[in-house]
Order: sequence, then structure tokens, then C-alpha cells
Amino acid sequence: ELERATETLRQAADQASRDGDAARDERDVARAEAAALRARCRELEASVQRLSVELEAAKSSIGAGGAEEV
Repeated sequence: ELERATETLRQAADQASRDGDAARDERDVARAEAAALRARCRELEASVQRLSVELEAAKSSIGAGGAEEV
């Protein structure tokens, strides 16, 4: 009886260890994905800023009567 209970506890501990490893792996993947998303966000923010500057330049050109293409 004691041996069976000990084996059951050992198996439960092994499973808990595997579950913990899997959870850590998932966390690491999620962190990597979050870092990639933050980097993409920075790229998009830079693009928005660049386009905003181009838009303002185009507005100024149009307002000044320029026929320059944007």
C-alpha cells in the first residue's frame, strides 16, 4: 500500500514537473512574441510619423500653390 502511494506521488510530482516545464516554455514563447510585437509597433509608429511629416509637407506644397507630387 505504501509503495503504491509512493509511486502515485512520484508520478504526480513528475507530471507537475513536466507541466511546469511546459508552462515555462509557453511563457518564453509568449515573451518572444510580445517582444516581436513591440518591435513591429515601433516600426509602425515610425512609419506613421514619417507619413505625417510627408502629409504636412504635401499640405504646405498645395497651400503654396505647388504642383509637386508627393
